[in-house]
Amino acid sequence: MIQDQAESLISEYTTSEHFLFLKGKANEGAELVLASFFKRAQELGRPTLQDLKGKDIEDVFLNSIPRLDMPVELKKAVPDILEGFFAFLKDTGRF
Repeated sequence: MIQDQAESLISEYTTSEHFLFLKGKANEGAELVLASFFKRAQELGRPTLQDLKGKDIEDVFLNSIPRLDMPVELKKAVPDILEGFFAFLKDTGRF
């Protein structure tokens, strides 16, 4: 269920004005990072995005994302990507 919600939100995000603020590798790799983030979050067993807790997000961010096979430049952009995405969710009342 998280993956279904995430795909829709990622699509909305990448066409929003929030996405325009990402630069360079952050902009190029945002969809990959966000899809990977939510895939790992779903593995925690939470049925929906609303069921994710701060601890879950922290766990995925600190323990799963660094292990992903992606260029170092993109890994460095992960905080900016997630910050922009969660700001989008907050500003649009979705999370």
